[in-house]
Amino acid sequence: MDGFTSTVTGNAKDGFTITNTQIPPPTPEPTPEPTPEPTPEPTPETTPTPTPPAPEEPQLPLPRTGVEIGAAVALALAVIGTGVVLV
Repeated sequence: MDGFTSTVTGNAKDGFTITNTQIPPPTPEPTPEPTPEPTPEPTPETTPTPTPPAPEEPQLPLPRTGVEIGAAVALALAVIGTGVVLV
């Protein structure tokens, strides 16, 4: 029979003794408590490296009058100053 052991002692002349012993059910292994997984730390947002401002383009020197002139006028003054005549 399941859950019992039987032992027979004695002999036919003196008699037999049959002993049935119940086997206790096995103690279940305790189930391990699940360990909570650690919550990952949020990754800090990276701040972009600021781009340095572009250097200003060099300004051509202004004529002595303080008035800015265009490229065509500057070329004409240069040609006149050298004595070359354009035809």
